Amino acid sequence: MAAKIFRINYKSDFILTMNSDAGWAIPFCIKFWTSVPSRAYFVGFDGTTYTHCAYDPSEPTKLVVQFDDHHLPIGDLNYQIAYHFTVADFPNDTEDEVINPAAITTEIDGDTYHVMLDFTGETAPEIEFNLPAYANEQQRIANEEQRIANEEARVEAEQQRVEEFTEAEQRINAIITEGETAVNNANAAAINANQKAAAAQMAAQNANDASTEANEAASDARAAGESAEAAGQQATTIATAAAQRAETAATAANQAAQAAQQQATGAGKVNAQLSGTVITITNRDGVASSIDVMDSIQEFVDDINSVLDMINGEVI
Repeated sequence: MAAKIFRINYKSDFILTMNSDAGWAIPFCIKFWTSVPSRAYFVGFDGTTYTHCAYDPSEPTKLVVQFDDHHLPIGDLNYQIAYHFTVADFPNDTEDEVINPAAITTEIDGDTYHVMLDFTGETAPEIEFNLPAYANEQQRIANEEQRIANEEARVEAEQQRVEEFTEAEQRINAIITEGETAVNNANAAAINANQKAAAAQMAAQNANDASTEANEAASDARAAGESAEAAGQQATTIATAAAQRAETAATAANQAAQAAQQQATGAGKVNAQLSGTVITITNRDGVASSIDVMDSIQEFVDDINSVLDMINGEVI
């Protein structure tokens, strides 16, 4: 009796669900081919990444194989699985266990069908294939233990990644904080420098103002000196004139006395009388002539005091 065949259009993508009691958590490689073995399609797990397939740890016995752009020619679909077990006794710590090649079959309504890629057939179907049970139960148990160890290693690696990320974030925050502190310190230093520059500018302005005031005071002092010198010269002139007037007054007094004496001698009788500082002379005709000596002296003293006041005023 001829075998029943489930046909798939060889140009179509399709899904193959493979069930295995051994699970799919250990590294493996599956080779699929049809009529030309050299034109194969490979599916696998290297311990980190699943290629051309999907695995859900919640369903550890199920592997969903995705035939996407597979380029397989027409013919019966075959497979061969190679498991890569971690064994310390081998040089590369890996033992390869290869399952004998076999055809892919699927159950439909209780009947077994061989899967074949053909010119005609189902387009983008989803089929399911159950792998034979492991002959070595101990190996299956070892595979499960390996799967658990891989999962624990993955969880630990994820925790380590989170810790490293947290440490990196803390370092970045610390760097940002240091940068902000440096910027604040720089701003404070700039403000302080600006304040000192402003104070220095103010001090320079004050110094310039003081210098200007000093120059003005020196100019005023020179002007006052020149005024005092001029006042001194003027006072000398006034004093000289006063002395000359005093000398003239004395000469006039002497001349008056001499004239009086001559008049007295000529008249034969002259009456001279001193009352305080006033001299009164009466001639023979009874005519009196008076002179106040202190008036002349007071005028001289007043002239001298005026000169002194002028000198003192110009110096102050």
